[in-house]
Amino acid sequence: MWALMNHGYSVWDILTGFLNLNLLVLGMGRASSGAFGAVQSTVQVYISDIAKSNEARADLISYASAIPGIALSFGPTIGGALAHYGLNVPVTFDATLTLFSFFFVYLYLPETPKFRAILAARARGEPTDAEKKKDDNLAKKEKQ
Repeated sequence: MWALMNHGYSVWDILTGFLNLNLLVLGMGRASSGAFGAVQSTVQVYISDIAKSNEARADLISYASAIPGIALSFGPTIGGALAHYGLNVPVTFDATLTLFSFFFVYLYLPETPKFRAILAARARGEPTDAEKKKDDNLAKKEKQ
């Protein structure tokens, strides 16, 4: 799940590690970071959809919320150790690890049961819950 968030940062790492275009690179990096900035809330929604109980949901969300702190604690140490082999090594390592994580999540993370239910309803030609609510709201507005 966190690989999706880091995918935007890996684009930034590749741009800053291999290109030297200064302001253009900064703008492109900020755009990619901003595009993937809402992933933590998406992770929390995913956890809420798959958790079987409130206790499991609280545990999983607390674990997911701890990951950025752990990364901020250990990331600079690992990056500093890798920098002894060259200044582009930490950037390349981060980008490579993040892209592998992204593809692993893409291939193996299952869809949530709610999303599968929406796809099944659409395949049967039935309206989804959101479409039913929208139709009900439109009907209420027409009556007024």
